[in-house]
Formats: sequence, C-alpha cells, structure tokens
Amino acid sequence: MSIHRRARLLLLGLACALAACGAPAPAGQATAESSGGWVELDGDIIIDDSIFERVTPQPVAPVSMSQAEAQAQLPFAYALPAWAPEGFILQEEVEVVQPASGLGYMSVSFVWLRADQAALYLQVAQADDDQPALGAAGSSQAVTVNGQPATLVHTSRLGRERLALTWPRDGLTYTLSAEDGAATAEDLQRMAESMAG
Repeated sequence: MSIHRRARLLLLGLACALAACGAPAPAGQATAESSGGWVELDGDIIIDDSIFERVTPQPVAPVSMSQAEAQAQLPFAYALPAWAPEGFILQEEVEVVQPASGLGYMSVSFVWLRADQAALYLQVAQADDDQPALGAAGSSQAVTVNGQPATLVHTSRLGRERLALTWPRDGLTYTLSAEDGAATAEDLQRMAESMAG
C-alpha cells in the first residue's frame, strides 16, 4: 500500500473517530446532523510523516526458468491457450518477474516460435492495487474474449507493426501480442478463447 493511500486512510479514520465522539459543536458551528452528515474541522491537521515507512520499490529483473518452476514459485495459477496458429510452438522456458517481498508487480511471460523466427508472446500479470495501469499508444478496439470485455491495440512504431490483445481473467491480466504480421487479430482472439476453464 502506498504512503499516500495510507495517509488518506489515516485521515479518514481520524475524521470518522472525531465524528463518532459526538462532542457538542461550539455555538454557531455546524453539526453533523445540520450539515448533511459532514463535520467540518477548524484549522489544519498536522500529520507526522515519520510514522509512515518509506518504501522505494526496487526494479526486479526477469528470471528465466522452466514452466514447471514458474508454476511452483508464483502465488497465482494461470491458464494457457490450447490453440496457436499453425507452426507456432510454445517454448519450455519462461520469464518470471517476482519481487523478493512477494508484493508488487508479478508476471510470467511465454513465447511461441515458428520456424521463420516469428513469435507470439503472452504475458500474465498480477499487480498490486497501487500499481498504475499502463496505457498503450495506437488505435484500440473494444472486443470480447469468451464474452468478457477485452481491448485490441494496434501500434506502428519505427516501421514495426504490433497487435496486442488484453483481457482480465480470474483476477489476472492477460496480454497476447504479435509483431510484424506474425498473427492476425482473429488469430489472437481465437488463441485467447482456447484457454480451458
């Protein structure tokens, strides 16, 4: 939980505690009943920020490991597509991002390769509540994956085309992507919808 979020919760708790005390308001000052349930506090509230722990998240480098090792180490279960476009083979090695504390952004990334080195990528991520959502530049289209809302983003940068399909599933965020025409939007959607469960 971020320091700012903790401060907001502390202030909210303090305001609720003061309101619950039911102390009579000085003459001429609004009460909770007369002001629609809100109690106005006079003056500034000073918070000693030394009570908050200072946490600076350290970047975590991805670690390569087998799929079995990833399943054993990650604190979440994920699904994989049962179908891929012809010629693409799921590689045994995956990349895992997992902070030592077990808190914060965690992900596992998979690659499907074809003989001509074309690749499809799947990232499954679990993020802390305070982790900002990443935006994507390019044209986006609202689609569905097994009836659930999803977003298909098409980007073109430095002569490279990229398609990315992102959707939520069981509290995780899945992003399936292809570059330089390795797969069509329909391929990505079919691949996403082939996940069991």
